Amino acid sequence: MALGNIKSAYSGQVSSENKEYKRIKKEVENLRIPTTRDDRQNLSKDRSNAANSYRQAFEKAETCNG
Repeated sequence: MALGNIKSAYSGQVSSENKEYKRIKKEVENLRIPTTRDDRQNLSKDRSNAANSYRQAFEKAETCNG
C-alpha cells in the first residue's frame, strides 16, 4: 500500500479523499495574494521602523557618550 502511494505521488496522482491533501488544498485556496498597494504600504512601514530604530540607537549612543 505504501509503495502504491509513493508511486502515485511521484506520478502526480493524488487522491482527493486524503485528509492531508484536503487540508493543504483548502489552505492554498484561502491564500491572500498581496496587491502592489499592500507591498508599498509594507515597504513604507518597514522603512519607518528602520529609521526609528536607527534614530533610537543614535540617541542612546549620544546620551552614553555625553
